Amino acid sequence: MIKIAVVDDHKILRDGIKVSLIGNDEIVLVLDCANAEEFLTKYKSYNTDVFVLDMNLPGMEGEELTKLLLAENPETKVLILSALVDEESVMRAVKAGATGYLSKDAGTEELIEAIKTIYDGDEYFGGKISKIIFKSF
Repeated sequence: MIKIAVVDDHKILRDGIKVSLIGNDEIVLVLDCANAEEFLTKYKSYNTDVFVLDMNLPGMEGEELTKLLLAENPETKVLILSALVDEESVMRAVKAGATGYLSKDAGTEELIEAIKTIYDGDEYFGGKISKIIFKSF
């Protein structure tokens, strides 16, 4: 069972992920938080496999939170799930060490695929994001 934590300031998104995972026997949501501050006080109590972070969080950006998590554990797997799909945001996340990046307009199936891919040790960048990364290089 892949254990995920979601950090996003939109409750409807967190609830949507929770509902979309009902009946999924491979992924379970163990922690959902509205901001980085709340997350940082709780996450060490969970044995999380993949962190799903919004890029634009109140108090601390997703890239900063990614850097913090990776500084504590270089094996940390972070999927950025964001409405920001511009080149600057994507490249900031990649440089921070995010293992994947997915647009919030992705469907449940793609989110599940991204989580599984990252858990298995590979990187995952949604279609729009792959084009941005390729263009940047």
